[in-house]
Amino acid sequence: MPFDQLITDLEQRLSENPDDLEGWILLGRSYKTLQRYDDARSALEQASRVAPGNPLVTVELAEAMIFMSDSADIGGEIRGMLEEAVAVDPELQKGLWLLGIAAAQAGDDAAAIGYWQRLMPQLEPGSGVAQSVQQQLDLARSRLDPESATAWPGIETTVSAEEVGAIPADAVLFVIARDPASPRPPLGARRVPNPQFPVTVTMTDADAMMGQRPLSGVAEIELLARLSLTGDPIASPGDPQSPVQRVSIDHSENVRLKLASTPE
Repeated sequence: MPFDQLITDLEQRLSENPDDLEGWILLGRSYKTLQRYDDARSALEQASRVAPGNPLVTVELAEAMIFMSDSADIGGEIRGMLEEAVAVDPELQKGLWLLGIAAAQAGDDAAAIGYWQRLMPQLEPGSGVAQSVQQQLDLARSRLDPESATAWPGIETTVSAEEVGAIPADAVLFVIARDPASPRPPLGARRVPNPQFPVTVTMTDADAMMGQRPLSGVAEIELLARLSLTGDPIASPGDPQSPVQRVSIDHSENVRLKLASTPE
């Protein structure tokens, strides 16, 4: 049976039995697989109403909220949700993983290492998941010892706005870096308040959204720019954006991004 049909059947089942906790969790995860993050959040919020304080639901909901945002960091609300969930279930694997991400992103590699070290004994030795977590542990440890790290020079990017009209004083420019194979959440972002165009920035690993996903860890990178007219990191209708530019991670020339107004 096609995946879309399975989801339709599950939606119908839940409309008839709205207290089916496992069904809401499954639906939320399925929506995430399809990158329908708004729908995933709605489904998982329904699961949370069915089972308030359930740590598994809390972590799944937190992950959906992370995927929904273009923000360059995991906010305090989401981190608080994760901490509450892991306090209830100290062995919750996804909770430990995401808390490690949040800690690394905040520059607290020691805490990230602590979370991931608690996670490792639960994983099958030699499995792909265990190898991935071990890689992030190694990266975090290397960041604690800067002499062992190899510096990546980054990619210089210039953003122009000739086609954009009047720009509010509280506007914020976001220069976003994405992995073409997994664009959400972004690899990294640079926030430039009250931009004076043209704006030139060099995107480096210091702009990484998650410490375990450095910009330099992919073969190719997508760059785009968005001007938030309200200053909100969440994209709004009418925000001027640039076309996506895809380049090799070793690209040495300036990447030019041109903002264009988008229809309301």
